[in-house]
Amino acid sequence: AVSMAQGGSFETGALTGAVAAGSSLLMDSSGVMGHSGDGNPEYIAERTAVSAIAGGTASVLSGGKFANGAITGAFAQLYNAEAALAKAATRGFAVS
Repeated sequence: AVSMAQGGSFETGALTGAVAAGSSLLMDSSGVMGHSGDGNPEYIAERTAVSAIAGGTASVLSGGKFANGAITGAFAQLYNAEAALAKAATRGFAVS
């Protein structure tokens, strides 16, 4: 949907999101840059940059624009993986 709103195609956006999600899984399984959602925000910028690069590259390879794919990849990382970080950080605290 984001890709289409930016003038791209649904297919490019879907591939970009899938590749960005895959890069997030690879980063988490390797543990090189910490783990998304582990409560440690130390590597948020690095994980987001890797997902942006992966998303931009996938977008170009499927006929889209690098910038659109990079934006999609970065937001996918921040919204999906790093949101778990915020949830973990607030675990145990009552919200009133």
